[in-house]
Amino acid sequence: MDKGTVIVTGANSGIGLACVNELFSAGYDVVALVHTPRPEVSAHFATLNAERHNAIAEFSCDLTDFTAVKDIVTKLRHLPLVGLVNNAGILPQDKLFVMTPLADLEHCFKVNCLSAINLTQLVVRLMMRDPAKKPKSIVMVSSINALDGYGPVEYAVSKGALISLATKLARELQSSNIRVNSVCPGITATPFNPEIPAELKKLMQSRSISHNDLTAEQVASTIVYLITPASSGINGQCLQVRN
Repeated sequence: MDKGTVIVTGANSGIGLACVNELFSAGYDVVALVHTPRPEVSAHFATLNAERHNAIAEFSCDLTDFTAVKDIVTKLRHLPLVGLVNNAGILPQDKLFVMTPLADLEHCFKVNCLSAINLTQLVVRLMMRDPAKKPKSIVMVSSINALDGYGPVEYAVSKGALISLATKLARELQSSNIRVNSVCPGITATPFNPEIPAELKKLMQSRSISHNDLTAEQVASTIVYLITPASSGINGQCLQVRN
C-alpha cells in the first residue's frame, strides 16, 4: 500500500491536520512539519503509527529559519518523496492598506510565501534526483482573499504570490514529471482564523452558493486529490474551493 511520502506544513491543526489524516487513509506516509507541537496531535500521530509503522514523522521548526528547514530536508533525502503541501501561514488582523506598516508586509510575506519558496526549492532538488522520474505533485495553499480582494493586504499579497509561483513552477518542472497547482479555499472553520468582522464575513460568503463556512476536510480532499495520480491531467491550475 506504500505510495510514497508527502510533506505537509502547518500539519497539526486545521487544513494541514486534515491533509495528514486523508493522506494516511489514502496509503501515503507523511512528514508533518509543525511550528509548535500539540500533545494531543502528537498522540494522534502515534496512534496512526501504531496502525502503520512509521507512517507519520513529525518535525518541529520555524519555517522562516531557512537553515533549520534545510537541516530537516537533508534528513529526508532517503525517503521516496512524491508530494509537498505548502499549507502553513499566518492571517493577521484586517486593517487598511494605508495603515499597514511595511514591516507587517515583510513579515507576512516571509511566513506565507518565502518560507514556501525555500522549502519547495529544497524538496524539488530531492525530487529531481529520482532517475525514474516517477510522478510527483506540489500544492500551494493560497486563499480566496488573493482573488477577491478581501482581508488584510499583506495576507492577500503573500497568498497571491503562491498562485503565480505554482504557475511558473508547473512549466519549469513538467520535464521532471512534477506537477504544481494551487488551491484557494474560501472561509474555512479552523482555529487558524481570527475573529472576522460580521460584515466582512458576509461579503466573503456572498461569493459561495451555500453561504456557509467550509470544513477543513472539504479543503483537504481537494488538496489530496491534487497529490494523487487521479489528478494527473491538472497542472499549473488554481482551484477554488467554495461550497
